[in-house]
This record gives sequence, structure tokens and C-alpha cells, in this order.
Amino acid sequence: MKEDIAEIKEKLAAIESLLQRLPEIQAAVFFQMLDEYEAAKLQGRRSRDLWEIPNPQER
Repeated sequence: MKEDIAEIKEKLAAIESLLQRLPEIQAAVFFQMLDEYEAAKLQGRRSRDLWEIPNPQER
């Protein structure tokens, strides 16, 4: 029982760590995608040329 509780606490700590870093990760992805978009725009490409954008029903 104590081992189960320790394992659950460990998993919860890992989840909490990921949730705390989520805004930082989202910002990093945003800036990377913005750089890719701006570089493509200079080449005359569109965002659809870079990424597959699903319909809202497919998300």
C-alpha cells in the first residue's frame, strides 16, 4: 500500500512538473513556428505549404 502511494506521488509530481512547464513549451513552439512562417513568407509560400491544418471537426 505504501509503495502504491509512493508511486502515485511520483507520477503526480511528474505531471505537475509538465503542467508547470507547459506555458514555456507553448511559447517556444509558437516562436519556432513564427520563424518558420516568416521564412516561408519571404519565399512566397503559405502556411498551408508548411503545415497540415485540419478542419475543426477533425481536431
